[in-house]
Amino acid sequence: MIARGEAESGKEYASFYYSLDSCLVADDEETEFQFHKRDTLFLPGESLLVCTDGVHDTLGDARLQNLYAVTHSPQAQVEVWRNAILSAGAPDNFSMILVHYDMPNHDQ
Repeated sequence: MIARGEAESGKEYASFYYSLDSCLVADDEETEFQFHKRDTLFLPGESLLVCTDGVHDTLGDARLQNLYAVTHSPQAQVEVWRNAILSAGAPDNFSMILVHYDMPNHDQ
């Protein structure tokens, strides 16, 4: 995105990480939780899943990957994972956001 002029190097565009503790923690007495953060290049055609432990702990890496279909829309893919979690008994609450970066259409 930087190379295409869509973003500036060194500028933070979304800094919600440090406010998530007051948005996502259901137990007011819980203070021990961890956020995982990684800087990476997000290329057209790639997807990013942001989820809580209720998703990851229920399905695990292998099942999340096995159930992923590049042909699904983000909404359809989230439904696949949601149904798998519910079929597994949904032992924990869960939230997920799937972001897909479409290929830019320079003809428009």
